Formats: sequence, C-alpha cells, structure tokens
Amino acid sequence: MVELLKNFGKGILYVIGLPFFLATLVCFAVYGFIAFVLQVLVSIFLFFTGRKFFPDLPEDKKLKALKASKQAALMSAPNKPEPQMNIGALDIKSGKKR
Repeated sequence: MVELLKNFGKGILYVIGLPFFLATLVCFAVYGFIAFVLQVLVSIFLFFTGRKFFPDLPEDKKLKALKASKQAALMSAPNKPEPQMNIGALDIKSGKKR
C-alpha cells in the first residue's frame, strides 16, 4: 500500500511539474530561435555593407603589422634586375656566337 502511494505521489508530481518543464523548454527554444534569426539578419547586413562581424584578434593585428613591414621593406629595396642569358644568341653545337 505504501509503494502504491509513493508511485501515486510521483505521478502527481510529474503531472504538475511537466507543464512547468515544457514551458521553460519552450521559452528557451523561442529565445534561441529569435537570437538565431537576429544574428543571421545582422550578419547579412554587415556582409553587404562591407564590415566585419567579428573584430580582429590580437594575432590578426600582429600579422597585419608584420605583412605591412615586409611590404614596406620590399618597396624600399632598390630594383636590381637579374642578368639574363640570351640562349638563342649562342650556337650550341660549335660553341660560337652567331
């Protein structure tokens, strides 16, 4: 008899608690869906306006500075063309110039 009352009490608690659990679950689901839709709309807007959704990380900033310094070093270096050999001007068989 005591076991029957325990099971009956658990059933009553489940019947009373289930609607609150479901209401909480639905609230989280609605909040998640609204947040998802807003994030999609904001990211689409930022994409078409040419802005980034996430700010640059410190590693990204360091890499940009490193690339800029290397590019500046390349641009400031004097232009020294490499000597090129004109293969067609040599006679390969006799070793004489034409």
